[in-house]
Amino acid sequence: MGANDNLRPHISPSVLFIGRALFVFMDIVYGKKPSLGKFRVLEVVARIPYQSWEAVHYFFNHSSLRERTAGDRSFSRFKIRALGAG
Repeated sequence: MGANDNLRPHISPSVLFIGRALFVFMDIVYGKKPSLGKFRVLEVVARIPYQSWEAVHYFFNHSSLRERTAGDRSFSRFKIRALGAG
């Protein structure tokens, strides 16, 4: 146990298991030797979590923005009518 042990990120055992399982599966299907096909498959698989995260956050950011804008517009109309100006 050194002074740098607290600086290491903690990776849960389930994530390590999934990573190992992915590479074992890739070795079974594409062989242990590195190849362009194996690299391309890994690139596609590695993109999936990021793209799904990005799509969900894009949807929530834009849907909440639309609702907020519509709410602001209706509040502005209500405020103008309440003051007797409209």
